[in-house]
Amino acid sequence: MSNKNRADKDSSKSREQQLMEENAREARKERDFQNLRADVLDEMINIAEHKFDIKIRKKSGVKR
Repeated sequence: MSNKNRADKDSSKSREQQLMEENAREARKERDFQNLRADVLDEMINIAEHKFDIKIRKKSGVKR
């Protein structure tokens, strides 16, 4: 294999690795955002339940 072909192969691996790392970063950012969103919504429900003295969340369990 020539040096140019070897260099091209190495750079393509490097690019592929870079894309995988970028995808992983984006996935982590999205996960962190969704976790933060869930926490904010949960806290909003807590405040509303406390302030207005109402139950918003359903009780867990199956109705019979």
